[in-house]
Amino acid sequence: MPTSNHHVRERQRLDFAKIQGSIQIPNLIEVQMKSYQRFLQMDLLPSERDDGGLQSVFTSVFPIRDFPTSAARSTRTPRRSATSAAIRSRCS
Repeated sequence: MPTSNHHVRERQRLDFAKIQGSIQIPNLIEVQMKSYQRFLQMDLLPSERDDGGLQSVFTSVFPIRDFPTSAARSTRTPRRSATSAAIRSRCS
């Protein structure tokens, strides 16, 4: 059953400010979306990204190495040391 909006009136905003001049309020959704896009840098290749935002987080954390440095985890290319490759071949 369709609803009718003929009873709905648009509300008028009342301004009780004593100072008439005001600043323009920015589009906050647009500001947030641009900030998020700068954070992710999804439109750039990993080699082209600035060291900021999410890329900065990854470069500060990776590569992760174990104590004897026989294994490492990177965000770029998977690498295996000779020790970890030997262990994997024995377990297969």
